Amino acid sequence: MHFTIIRDVRDKNGHIPGMGLMSVDNETVMLNTSRFKPPNASIVTWAGNRGLIQYNDRPEVRKPVTDISPYQSWVDRFMTVVADADPPLNLEQAKQLKIDMVEALYDDNRKKPFIYLSNEYECTDEAIAYMGAALAVVTGDGSTGLANQINAGLINLVGQVNGVIGAINTGITNSVVFPNNNTTATTIANLVNNWATTSLMYGTLQATVTPYYYMYRPSGAMPVSAGTVGYMGWSNVPLVMDVTIAWSGASAAPISWQPLNSATMIDIPFVTFSAVVKAIVARRNELNLDRQRHKRAINLLTTVAAVIAYDVTDGWPFTRRGALAAIEQHDTARFVT
Repeated sequence: MHFTIIRDVRDKNGHIPGMGLMSVDNETVMLNTSRFKPPNASIVTWAGNRGLIQYNDRPEVRKPVTDISPYQSWVDRFMTVVADADPPLNLEQAKQLKIDMVEALYDDNRKKPFIYLSNEYECTDEAIAYMGAALAVVTGDGSTGLANQINAGLINLVGQVNGVIGAINTGITNSVVFPNNNTTATTIANLVNNWATTSLMYGTLQATVTPYYYMYRPSGAMPVSAGTVGYMGWSNVPLVMDVTIAWSGASAAPISWQPLNSATMIDIPFVTFSAVVKAIVARRNELNLDRQRHKRAINLLTTVAAVIAYDVTDGWPFTRRGALAAIEQHDTARFVT
């Protein structure tokens, strides 16, 4: 949207009290500007999502303004005059003017500074891009980066688990099972003595028939002979429930940043900085909900008069319901409105 409001009009005969001009794009109308505020403003221009105001009580150096809401009533007056012109303002033109105002309000609100834990953060698109880059660098930077710490921790965990599995496999490998129902003691003893040079523990071969005999080879045991055969025991195999698998976790380095209310760079904990970015994104998402709601509502209107009467400043978050929702979600945050 592009518009200009000039408080005082002069014709060839001089000043016309209380009358001014307003132009939107290339259309210009004369309006009663006696109630134009602030009273010392002489010219206001608006282009896109920002404006400039010139005062009549100081040098004519213009001051930037970003809030378009005070000028909605003047846009409505302009539209009312042009709607009665020949040719008149049509419905699509009227909708576009109000949607342009919605976009300007959205842009202004999303760029307002954000205050979190007493620090004030810039929320321009450039600042948000750099904040995201700072998080990415800390997350993936070198051997101390959060991603690499997580990878190293997982490798450590896998190594510990594999160690336990290896111990169990060793116990199974060092154990022998023989069916009892058709195997003699001499056969078992010969098999065992030929199986490994490591000695086996003494055990008495039971004469009764049992399903299986189990044998193992603990260190320092005596050799076996016919009639005495080793049996399996698991004392040399670590139990899984007795093995502690641990990881100390990963921690990211703080992020060096200069808040708007700080004269120097300060180190902000990674968790805090991440929470700030998430909260800013949450604020922008809620603003976008109202932005889209307004645009849908405007597009559903069927007359120019209804479009002129539509209030684009109603219901934006962080003035009423949005602020409450944000505080509930981030109880340590407050928002600049």
